[in-house]
Amino acid sequence: MRNFFEILIRLFCFCRNFGNAENPTESEIWLNEETKKPVGFICTWEDGWCDGWYNVDHTKEENYVPNKFFDLVVRQGASSSPATGPAYDRTLRTEEGHYLLLEASQKMFLSQAEIASPVFDVTAYEEYC
Repeated sequence: MRNFFEILIRLFCFCRNFGNAENPTESEIWLNEETKKPVGFICTWEDGWCDGWYNVDHTKEENYVPNKFFDLVVRQGASSSPATGPAYDRTLRTEEGHYLLLEASQKMFLSQAEIASPVFDVTAYEEYC
């Protein structure tokens, strides 16, 4: 079963059949030739965070509580919490590969994590998913 973030991250690319989306091993971004804005991407996390992606910073919020928020991390190998994550990534399918992980140890019930991505230009297509 594919994890949620793998599906989320690859969804737009598979809808449009960009590049080698069936078995990607390198991160790629496709731009609209006219607007030069992203229209699709594959992020393998092999080189860390992909261009334009980042954890949203909640520390400046008025009622900020540190253990209520947490960040996603680029991880390699098995997750540190038993039976909670993959033994390896889905790109390289080895322990040397990288993936994005929600490390929820030591967090409160209903804690949240949030990532942001570049803005995608879907107006280049009559139909998109």
